[in-house]
Amino acid sequence: MKAVRGGAGAGSDRTRSVVLLIIHREILMRLRSRVFRVGTVLIVALMVVAALIASVVAGRNTSVQVGFVDSTAALAQPFSATAAALGLDVTIVAVDDQAAGENDIRDGGLDVLVDGSATDPEAVVKEQLDPTILAALQAVVRQQALESQLRTAGLDPTAVEARIAAAGVKIRGLEPVDPQRTPEILVGFVVAYTLMMSLSFYGAYVAQGVVEEKTTRIVEIVLSTVRPSQLLTGKIVGIGLVGLLQLVIIASAGFILVATTHIVTIPSVGATALAVDLIWFALGFYLYATLFAASASLVSRQEEVAGVTAPPVILLIIAYILVYTVVADPSSVASTVLSMLPPFAPVLMTFRMATSDVPVWQVLLAMALSVATSLAITAVAARIYANSILRVGSRVRLIEAVRRR
Repeated sequence: MKAVRGGAGAGSDRTRSVVLLIIHREILMRLRSRVFRVGTVLIVALMVVAALIASVVAGRNTSVQVGFVDSTAALAQPFSATAAALGLDVTIVAVDDQAAGENDIRDGGLDVLVDGSATDPEAVVKEQLDPTILAALQAVVRQQALESQLRTAGLDPTAVEARIAAAGVKIRGLEPVDPQRTPEILVGFVVAYTLMMSLSFYGAYVAQGVVEEKTTRIVEIVLSTVRPSQLLTGKIVGIGLVGLLQLVIIASAGFILVATTHIVTIPSVGATALAVDLIWFALGFYLYATLFAASASLVSRQEEVAGVTAPPVILLIIAYILVYTVVADPSSVASTVLSMLPPFAPVLMTFRMATSDVPVWQVLLAMALSVATSLAITAVAARIYANSILRVGSRVRLIEAVRRR
């Protein structure tokens, strides 16, 4: 009995060593490939260029230059306050006279010249006046007219304005809006889209690698020493680790650029959430990469890869489309059920976790279902892979690949 157990242990150790060697081989091949190096550098470079352009645009002076002559100078300060309340960035310029102001408008030094009198001003522009600036000017002029009428009636304009400002309507919401809701939805969409694209991209990478080995007949040499299931597992894990490395590099570059340029504000994301997202990437990648590898083993030419890998790609696209259904009510029965179905769970569950409080049992159940489905698919995929990987030439029928021994 001891000898038997020792032999089984030795076989298990040998299987583990073979899989590790294949993983090591895949990692080295992908890291040395021009696609990985050039692709990673190009993506980071494009991110840098986009960040620089955004910084330049954001830092560009967009202030509106508004000039006031002496007769309208009393309107300058209230206009500036009103414009700021309306979200306008204005710069007040004192102008000597009407002629000088009009020359500045023609030369581009001024955008608007407020001429005339404080009670009956005239706005001079080169072509047309911005509606928001017009609204601010009209509000100031009407305020001046109101104060004049109040003084004529013997009333204190300040006291009247205070009473008007105190009047209002109180709002009581039965379901208060969470101020973090919009940032959470944004993060959810980004995470879901990133997972969808990365699973699709690296799954296709696995499929291309399978067909490439069939085309070059390298797989015949490799399978002389290892089993097809070992080769399939090693290939998926190796490419998955390279894909994860590339995602980490790109994400790190993105965070550094945002922290340096401050072009956008990223909502805080906890370490636990990031760790769970990585777990979902691993589960989703293994599930879909197995489908991609099994599908690609049915063909022998790169031109046929897109056709046979269409089903897993379509599943990923459907998963992302369902995000728009989940966003309406992440806690509904439909959202809960859809996020637990293995083909959609890697995308939908991560979105629900980013936008709502998902019970732990639902996350664990979704993970368990994904693992169980992955194991079941792996068993079928290993048979398809083993029965198809050595067949070069015409496309292998799926039923034949599953039944063939």
